[in-house]
Amino acid sequence: MSADTRAAKRDFSHRPGARQFWGAVIVGTLFALYSVTAGLINSLWYREIPISLNVAGLIGGMLLAAALGAAIGALTMRSESMASGILIGAVGISVLTGASMLSGLVGGGEVLAFIALLPALAFGLVFCAILRVALGGPLRRAPSVWLAAAVLGVASGLWGRMSEVEVAAIKVVGREIQTMAALPSGATRTFAFGQAPHVAAHIQRPVSYTARTVRTAPTTVEVTATFDDGYTLTCRVIEQVPTCSELGTAELGGPDSDQ
Repeated sequence: MSADTRAAKRDFSHRPGARQFWGAVIVGTLFALYSVTAGLINSLWYREIPISLNVAGLIGGMLLAAALGAAIGALTMRSESMASGILIGAVGISVLTGASMLSGLVGGGEVLAFIALLPALAFGLVFCAILRVALGGPLRRAPSVWLAAAVLGVASGLWGRMSEVEVAAIKVVGREIQTMAALPSGATRTFAFGQAPHVAAHIQRPVSYTARTVRTAPTTVEVTATFDDGYTLTCRVIEQVPTCSELGTAELGGPDSDQ
């Protein structure tokens, strides 16, 4: 076997299958680490707040992210045309970004998700271009590119940390729960729990929280308070004014559940 032949076998340009494999592994790893980091960062960062952690959901989300990332990575590296591969990968990344935002926002979220497509597309173009170039040479580059992608995935996941507005909304709901818990048995529920007729039976139990911004005008944060006996309150905090329901979405001015 000549030296040129041996060199060719160590080069991605002569091994498209290896290029697709490493593309899938690298992008799948990036997406998976992003997902798990974003899922854990709030519990680790805000130690003073009992943050709800769904382990099964965390693992499921990580596996789904890994599978989607692997598909995008393989498609990015599949085409012999570098431009086509880069464009396919960038579009995949931007579509996933928009879909992710739509799943977490309501009432105007479509506009925000559409706006987010542009920077996501720009990031996807740059990332996929770098990936194509990095995996267009010697095979020995692959582990280094994988390690860089893993670091990028963790760093990106850190941006999943709750905003100060969301933290403040959790604290508002927490104070309302403490106030309600301090009332004597049989006392009238506070305004915040007007749509939660059974709250008194659970209010003394340990509770954990999650929060997400669902509207930007007015600023609206949805806080989910989960008690350790399974009872759940969904609280809409609009401009730091909470109203809670045990039936799902709570809206200011909604009917009292006792009626």
